[in-house]
Amino acid sequence: MATPDSVYEPEGPDGSALRRRELGQTSARSLLLTVLGEFVLPADEPVWTRALLDVLGALGVEAKSARQALARTAGEGLLTSDRDGRRVRWSLTPAGSELLSDGAARIYGFGRPTTGWDGRWLVLLASVPESRRRLRHRLRTRLAWAGLGSPTPGVWVSPDPGKEARVAAVLDELDLAGSGYSFVGHYGGIGRADDIVAQAWDLDVVERAYSEFLDEFGPHLGPGASGRSEPGPAASGRSEPGPAAGGRSTVEPAASGHARAGAAAAGHTAASTSADGCDVLARQVRLVHAWRRFPFLDPELPAELLPEQWAGSRAAELFTTLHERWDAPARAAWADLAHRA
Repeated sequence: MATPDSVYEPEGPDGSALRRRELGQTSARSLLLTVLGEFVLPADEPVWTRALLDVLGALGVEAKSARQALARTAGEGLLTSDRDGRRVRWSLTPAGSELLSDGAARIYGFGRPTTGWDGRWLVLLASVPESRRRLRHRLRTRLAWAGLGSPTPGVWVSPDPGKEARVAAVLDELDLAGSGYSFVGHYGGIGRADDIVAQAWDLDVVERAYSEFLDEFGPHLGPGASGRSEPGPAASGRSEPGPAAGGRSTVEPAASGHARAGAAAAGHTAASTSADGCDVLARQVRLVHAWRRFPFLDPELPAELLPEQWAGSRAAELFTTLHERWDAPARAAWADLAHRA
């Protein structure tokens, strides 16, 4: 069965490599998990395969890859399926619901303004016995996911002493409680705190990731980017030349022309509604999927330890604004898609 390590924490040999891999990680399965967490989890009802294929298709995922992602996710114990004739619908298992709920809490609780820092640090000294060295990677992964940084081997730090209980839980889960020691206190007079930050976290990588997020989604704040589809030629009062508009005039009998126009309009409306729904769904999924990596990448340091003009603050505001703007139309489109599937 999948664990938080395998689903939300990308693998890698050390903290910096973990962060770099997460920056570019997009797959059919990772997109499926975003769709499940954003729409299936809140709806708390089964969903047909066709609805999931349509959304993933709008994100550029081929049907074969989407089906493989469904099978893999079910094989990990996160989804269960049942048949109705030739159709299959999917439900989250209790383990899947728990995992995605934890992930959602992390995603939507991330990026909120923090209160003033009291200057205290949490310091963890942790070593893994040579006989259990296979646990070293898991320990590094879990502590990095918790926002701790390692300025030197065996030493982990965080400017948030409130994470001590979480760190203790990680050690307990890995059966390493007897291999770690923690201290909480203010920074002393030897060396500089800025140097500790530079050695423990690669903030340049995080800053670039935030800048890319701003570049990708910032334009949606422009005129007309409200999460609603733009009016087509008919709505805007402009006429577009059709296939026969090549300098020749085509005339149809009135009755036949009206009948065909009505049928074409009805078909266009249905297709347009479906396309618009998949478009807003795809935008929302891309937004959440892009944001989902930041709770892992960004240790959420207090402002006193961050560079000036930190892009993370602007990115968090952009995510909140666009998610709220697109949330209602995206959920309406999902409900329509799930019903029609």
